[in-house]
Amino acid sequence: ALLSVALLQAPSDLEQRKEQFWEAARRGDAATVKALLAKGVDVNARFRSDTTALWWAAYKGHIDVVKVLLDHGADVNAREAGLSSTALDAASFLGNARILEMLFEKGAQGADVPLSWAVGFGHVDAIKVILARKPSPEALSRALAAATQKNNAAIVELLKKAGAVETVKVAVELDPDTLKNYTGLFQNREGMEYKFVLKDGKLTGGNIFD
Repeated sequence: ALLSVALLQAPSDLEQRKEQFWEAARRGDAATVKALLAKGVDVNARFRSDTTALWWAAYKGHIDVVKVLLDHGADVNAREAGLSSTALDAASFLGNARILEMLFEKGAQGADVPLSWAVGFGHVDAIKVILARKPSPEALSRALAAATQKNNAAIVELLKKAGAVETVKVAVELDPDTLKNYTGLFQNREGMEYKFVLKDGKLTGGNIFD
């Protein structure tokens, strides 16, 4: 009977530890994170929106927690459910350059999406780290266009030094009825959202963060 009770209680104990693990990662409590890992909590356990502790620590900028998680074999390329973003993307949202370096050093893949986020939010130090990982020419061109639109001269210079080239713009005349088909909210491969409206017979808009 006692064994049956223990078996029934075990899952709830584990779930409780997982919740404590998640909360500790979010608030930057590296000691508690380490202690819970020692008690058997899975370093890659999934939480709300299919996120991981590493994703949250990277997003919140908790360097010590990120180090503990990486030392315990956290999956640096795990994706969450919302935007299918990785810990790299999460770190680029707030521009934590040191965390980006740590993730890259542990084998994190993909510089294109983090570059898009870092440029969108104007994080110069993060951009420098990402550029060292050689984003694709297409990503560089998209980033250059975004930085140019925001009139961010420092980032434009960085991108051009990294090999970014401006895309050729071709003027095309379309009637208003045709242009209506291109209005609305759109999302690119990096998860950035763009809104376009028809005004005075012209299609205008861009990044919703502008």
